[in-house]
This record gives sequence, C-alpha cells and structure tokens, in this order.
Amino acid sequence: MALRSSTPEPDPPPSDRDLDADLRHQRGRLLSLIRVNETLRTELKRQRNKLLTANQDQYFLFERLRNHEKCPALQPRQRREPAAGMNMESYTCLTALIWLLRQH
Repeated sequence: MALRSSTPEPDPPPSDRDLDADLRHQRGRLLSLIRVNETLRTELKRQRNKLLTANQDQYFLFERLRNHEKCPALQPRQRREPAAGMNMESYTCLTALIWLLRQH
C-alpha cells in the first residue's frame, strides 16, 4: 500500500481567459459600487440640507415666539425668582416652549 502525501496537489495556474473574465467581472462590480456610492452621497447631501432647513426653521420659530410673547420665564432676571412667583402668562409661555422643544 502506497502512502499518500498530506499536501494537496497545487491548482493549475489560471489561464489568460480566466484572468480576463475575472478582471471584467471585478471592473463591472467596481463601476456598480461607484454608482451606488455616488447615489448615496447625493442622498446624504439632500438629507443634510433638509435637516439644516428644519433646524433653521425651528430656530426662527423659537426666536419669533420668544420675541412675540416676551416670555418672562426666558428673561435673565426672572430666572432667579422662585417658580412659585410665576404668573399664568409666563407658565403658558414656558409650557409652549417645552412643547416646542419636545417636537424636535
């Protein structure tokens, strides 16, 4: 009985046709991935701009609300007073502010 070697036989070297086919396949895959990358980058840019617009709108509305109501709860001198001294107008303004902040 002959002993078999434990090392596997080496694979035959790939032919030029196999290498060309593999190269074409890899090139097609690369181009496909580049297209997907460009699509995702465009979508990311669009979503960033959308988020920026939403943040700017929120800031604008918050400032407009604050300036319109002249909310005493937001004025520095009112922050030092105890909450028990808060009147109904400041309580309503503070409630509206908390609601607005929770929306985003």
